[in-house]
Amino acid sequence: LHQRSLLPGVVKRVVDYIHAHLDQPLSIDELVAVSGASRRTLESAFRRSLGTSPRRYIQQRRLEALRELLLRHRPGEVQLSELAYRWGFPQPSHFTSAYKQAFGELPSQTLAR
Repeated sequence: LHQRSLLPGVVKRVVDYIHAHLDQPLSIDELVAVSGASRRTLESAFRRSLGTSPRRYIQQRRLEALRELLLRHRPGEVQLSELAYRWGFPQPSHFTSAYKQAFGELPSQTLAR
């Protein structure tokens, strides 16, 4: 994981904002406003610094947060589709495939540990 303090100002401001609002809807327009830069500048700064787009960065951080949550619960304690929706994955199938791609197992498998 990168050191946030080493990121360029534009990216650091947005990354800090994303982490503070991870469980809320985030739009690119909102991130552009926070960054104080243009959309193009923000997106290219993200690619240069983090090797990804703001949208993918948000998705990855949300998947990591959901994984932490699933590891702290047992089957039956949480509803996967409800959690996915609340964390910005309106389609349970999209959440499941993104999660499996990120961690090599299904959310239900993580929950069953």
